[in-house]
Amino acid sequence: MTSHPVIEAELSPTQREFIDWIEARVGLQRHDGHAISVSVSRIDTDEDISTQRHTVEFLAAGEDGGATAIAYIRHTMKRIESGQGRYALIASRFELMGQDVPHVRVPYEDVERAVRVRLDQLKAAACNGET
Repeated sequence: MTSHPVIEAELSPTQREFIDWIEARVGLQRHDGHAISVSVSRIDTDEDISTQRHTVEFLAAGEDGGATAIAYIRHTMKRIESGQGRYALIASRFELMGQDVPHVRVPYEDVERAVRVRLDQLKAAACNGET
């Protein structure tokens, strides 16, 4: 499930919380007995343009013995600044992939609601010592 991109001047509370959660946990961890991979990437294509991707992947053992992603939540954000950093626009989208997640493009708000539910589950697991 991929959201249509949204252009805004600031991040929504769900976006901010997801980014903060990811940035505090970069690396491999456990969640509900499964390995997860938490990663951040950043590409600065210009001094005024940067793209950031925050991802949590839920992993299972692959056929070759390595880990393979069976589900993920990803937030991609492109930030464009102008006026020497006084103005910024943020183009962002969420992506969800998993067994019970349809492969469709839907309105941003629908995907953000689904991400909110999963983020709350991840936070609850962290409070219970699972991550």
